[in-house]
Amino acid sequence: MDLCPSLVSGQLYVGAKCGELLRCADEVRCFSTSSLALLERAYPGMGARAKLCPHYVKPLREVSLPKKPQKYLTIGVIGSISHHKGAGVLESLAEAICQTDAPVRIVVIGNLDAPCPAPVVKETGPYAQDDLPKIVEKYGISIAFLPSICPETFSFVAHEILSMKLPLICLDLGAQADLVRSLDTGYIAKRQDGPGLLEDILAFDRFLHPLSLKVIS
Repeated sequence: MDLCPSLVSGQLYVGAKCGELLRCADEVRCFSTSSLALLERAYPGMGARAKLCPHYVKPLREVSLPKKPQKYLTIGVIGSISHHKGAGVLESLAEAICQTDAPVRIVVIGNLDAPCPAPVVKETGPYAQDDLPKIVEKYGISIAFLPSICPETFSFVAHEILSMKLPLICLDLGAQADLVRSLDTGYIAKRQDGPGLLEDILAFDRFLHPLSLKVIS
């Protein structure tokens, strides 16, 4: 569909003004290497002027991971999971788990804005940040999953997960993927569809626990 000329010219005007503002600024801060790359792509040469300044995230205590073997692999998803935070991704994943009867369960520490089968997905509701480690341990969570379908400029949840020493899987997007690539216990999912994502999660679990016998039947 063609955009109307007035809309296109308006976008160009706003973009030019943003570039002018950035050039006049005393300091330009980016919160991740991903956002720094996006800035450089939008305004060539601006990346060299920008300063990388990650946010401070209050560290949480390291969690005790469940001992193997377990009846189910329990995946933890933290936060209020709306559409852009990956609600549809989790819905598709839950359907794949049901269809294959895979030994995987999902615990959403927070809320999920999508209908999912109760035997597979549990929502714990609102939580306090300091309570995250004990909630993770209560439900026997082995791996954390960030299903966000948007490239984050900085992921507070990802850094909280990192501080708890919880293995982390995410989609190949934004600052969350930058962080996961730097982890020995991180994994970038190659697919977003339910069956493909389930295979990636099980592959990650086998990487973490080479003696694991979890397979999709």
